[in-house]
Amino acid sequence: MNDTTTQHDQQQKDHSPSLSLYAWVLAGLLVLLLLTAGAHYLFAGKVSLIIAMLIAIAKAAMVVCVFMHLKYESAVVRIFAAAGVFWLALMVLFTVADVLTRR
Repeated sequence: MNDTTTQHDQQQKDHSPSLSLYAWVLAGLLVLLLLTAGAHYLFAGKVSLIIAMLIAIAKAAMVVCVFMHLKYESAVVRIFAAAGVFWLALMVLFTVADVLTRR
């Protein structure tokens, strides 16, 4: 084995999440799922949609940070992930603006 492979294997071992972290994330995702369903029944109209979208963003952040291991990546990888999220938000914003300006 060369040094790069050994170093990568060591970094992977250092950054592997524990089983308890996965359990906490699962519990958090289930709680957020219940909040989303509750928001549907408690609120009506646009408020329900806004609350559901905010909860979806929180769930996506949990999945990206823990299950996709973004929490343990370098700053460059985080910057590219943030740029992708920014680009997606920009496309959604322009799409919504286009739909709202049509008659």
